Amino acid sequence: MLKRSALWGVYLCGLILFLEAALAGFYFYTNGHLIYTRSARAGDVPGALQLPGAVFQPYMGYTLRRGRTGSYLDAGEWIANNFGFQIMAENSDGNRCCDIPYQRRDNDYLVGVFGGSVGAGFGLQAQADGSLAKALQRVERIEGKNVVVLNFGQSGFRQPQQLTALAYFLSIGQKFDLIINIDGFNEVVTSWKNWSDGVEPNYPADSLWGAWGRSIEQRKVPTEESQFHLANYHELAGRDAQGKEDTCVSAFCYYWAKSRVYYHAWQTRSNRLALPETTELSSIFPSKTISPLGADFDIYDNTADVWLQSSRGMATLATLADAEYLHILQPNQWFDEAGPYTPIAGDHIYKWVIDPVNLGYRKLRDRTAALEAADVDLLDGSLLFKGAPERTVYVDDCCHYTAKGYHVIFEAIAAELTGSETR
Repeated sequence: MLKRSALWGVYLCGLILFLEAALAGFYFYTNGHLIYTRSARAGDVPGALQLPGAVFQPYMGYTLRRGRTGSYLDAGEWIANNFGFQIMAENSDGNRCCDIPYQRRDNDYLVGVFGGSVGAGFGLQAQADGSLAKALQRVERIEGKNVVVLNFGQSGFRQPQQLTALAYFLSIGQKFDLIINIDGFNEVVTSWKNWSDGVEPNYPADSLWGAWGRSIEQRKVPTEESQFHLANYHELAGRDAQGKEDTCVSAFCYYWAKSRVYYHAWQTRSNRLALPETTELSSIFPSKTISPLGADFDIYDNTADVWLQSSRGMATLATLADAEYLHILQPNQWFDEAGPYTPIAGDHIYKWVIDPVNLGYRKLRDRTAALEAADVDLLDGSLLFKGAPERTVYVDDCCHYTAKGYHVIFEAIAAELTGSETR
């Protein structure tokens, strides 16, 4: 009996080793390197541009919790100001700037930065090293001014959240000389993700705003509406599986975790779509699609139209506030017209954004003529990094930039504003 048990043990160990070798070989074939040599966290979004610790905000959906702190790349510490936007704890002048509304001082030139996490990084980089201010000094009408950068960028924001934020802060007295809106990636990716999940496509990212709401909702929804609770369970289980996938050091562990991620994502979607209408009507965070989309609805055309109208709105508000407005279509490494991109991590989690970026960016670029016809100053930066060494401008496999990448954009802004003086 003992010998038979030992023999079965040997067989089982052999089967496990065979399975591990087969999965490791498949991983090598699909990713070009052994799973045992991978950097599990390579290509991750920097912590400063993620969104833990957020709170609901009545006008913009959410912001960070006031006073929250963290580090921005290697440039120093940041803190969330009175409205939950990130500012450098110590900027290039050795000061902290700024709570909102910021009161203009003599010779100040106020630059407001709006956008998603790329916008937040833009503001932090500009405050950290003063490089945007230095670039703007070459613009004749700004030369000699004290450039103050106010950061209204927030991870996950997408239009019309930037438009809403600008309208709100103008209404409570914030002054600007230049309003910069840098966007594009979140618009095309989030609208597609919301729409594909049966969520109103122009709401804030459902994986953020909606997920937080549903965690509150669990205390309220009747227990017999089991699909709701199952959807929440699978959403949380999927996140847990994603975390385990990132830390696996064997092929079997990695593919087991990945299969759980896919399974829970499928179950989350299936249970959410099966929710009875009464659940949505009783919800304090209703998110199901409410727009009359129609049979010929195209999510990318819709996204581009909202992007266009939101930018026009921001330009109009800027004019009424006696400020300039500059809209930047942000570069993204997955836009194929910008050239090939080699990921930092071969097993990165951003493969799903490639189609939305390419289909969506083409629609956005189709609207640039309409923006220009409406006298909106647009800097199409979608090809701005074309030809640049990837590791010098992109800090992760999502969409975010190194200090060098932001410096390229700052220089392009100065050139755009200088050119506008002669037009």
